[in-house]
Amino acid sequence: MNYTDFNLKSTANSQGYSLIELVVVLFVMGVLASIAIPPFLSWITLGKIDETKSLLNSAASECIQKIRTGSSPGDIKPAESFNGISGDRVSPLGYKIKTNSNSCSNFVLEPKDSSDALRYTLGFKINSNGELTKFAIPANNQASLNSCKLWAGSNCGITPEQQAEWDRLAKVEADKKLCNDSFYNWKNKPSSGQGTRWDEKTNTCSLQTWVFEGNVQPDEESFNQARELKYKESCDKKIKEVLASKTTGGPLVYPDCGIQEFFFVEGVQVASADEMKLKIAANQEKKCIADRESARLSNYNGKYGPISGPGSCGDIVWMCKGVQVGSEEEYKKLCPSPAPPPSTPTPPSPGGGGSPTCTPTLKILGLC
Repeated sequence: MNYTDFNLKSTANSQGYSLIELVVVLFVMGVLASIAIPPFLSWITLGKIDETKSLLNSAASECIQKIRTGSSPGDIKPAESFNGISGDRVSPLGYKIKTNSNSCSNFVLEPKDSSDALRYTLGFKINSNGELTKFAIPANNQASLNSCKLWAGSNCGITPEQQAEWDRLAKVEADKKLCNDSFYNWKNKPSSGQGTRWDEKTNTCSLQTWVFEGNVQPDEESFNQARELKYKESCDKKIKEVLASKTTGGPLVYPDCGIQEFFFVEGVQVASADEMKLKIAANQEKKCIADRESARLSNYNGKYGPISGPGSCGDIVWMCKGVQVGSEEEYKKLCPSPAPPPSTPTPPSPGGGGSPTCTPTLKILGLC
């Protein structure tokens, strides 16, 4: 072969592939890409889903730790309490935190794109006992079904019945927290008396509980024993002081006597408000009768009464020369006009129906 022959062959080889060959190669590469790229993209998405599940597991673990220290699941917000589970962290993974499902009692992530066929809604619930439940709603594409089941097991695809039961349990948990928070806030003041806390047997806020100075008592008898043991001596001393002061009124409560209410009438203890009012009225009526008799003995002449007060205080009588009569006619027969002037100063409110000075006793009876 001479140099001329070699140069001709090299020129022919340097022409490369023909257009038809290139089209065939591109077609084959396109077919291969159409087969390989979708699974490749799915693998990427499934990897992001796995990363999302890892974040949820970390959040659930920290939730349980918080609950074991006394926190309520509904009060713990993973987006606020944990690094890596906020909306900004899950957004690059194609997820967002579901509205109103952002606490440890019910934490849910859902796809940012509602038309996403591969990503699925997933989350967890934790009750006040620290019991964890994972759940998920499968996506339309079955390629992620195994991932869903690996996360939630049989709870991958919750039924309406499951959702209704979980909603019911969530309401029970919320009612329980409200009930017990109210009870323990009252108890820890500290308080004494009877309060209501959560009844685990009936799942209602109906368990009547006796508390003495912030300590729960087994029953009312134990409550009374604890109160008597603490207050008996100091309470007895206080009541003696009140009796000596001739106090009238009630209900009165003294720190030395716990929550017991007392009622007094002129230094005499009575059992109830009704009995107190009856005795006050009886005493007031006795006072009216005594004043009337004093007027008679002082030779009061003329009409006497009515006097503001209970019972016979409102009676009208006539008096002449130390004699009390029941009518004006009898009075005129006994003391013809003109009547002699009274021999002593006129007592308060005779004959004119005036009101006596308003006293604490009359205020209690509602008479002034």
